[in-house]
Amino acid sequence: MSDTVQIVALITPVIGTVIAGYIAYKMAQLKTQQDVAVQKVDAAAVEVKAVKDTLKVETQSQKQQLSDIAEVGNLTHKAVNSDKLIHARLAAAMSHRLAAMSGDKADIEAAKVAEEYLAICEAAQGAANAKVP
Repeated sequence: MSDTVQIVALITPVIGTVIAGYIAYKMAQLKTQQDVAVQKVDAAAVEVKAVKDTLKVETQSQKQQLSDIAEVGNLTHKAVNSDKLIHARLAAAMSHRLAAMSGDKADIEAAKVAEEYLAICEAAQGAANAKVP
């Protein structure tokens, strides 16, 4: 055998071993990169779940706050209508008393208008009371 053939015969297994070692090294690098990527995905999934849970809690809280605001609005509406009703009753009573005392057509007409306004206020109060338990 020639020297060249002998050198090639000796070097070939070494080259094969070096190439196999390099491939094993690259595979290990890929495995490490894959493990890191999996860890990042898992961490992101945990964060997504936390955000989702927080969003669920906050949405429920906001629904409750809106419900509370609506309740305050209804109670305010009821109170305002109640106040208007009290004033309308006073105005109707005073208008009737004035009309009875004066007998003036203008006072009698004002008493009728006050009575109509009282009916409107009573209807509004009834509607407001129906909305508020």
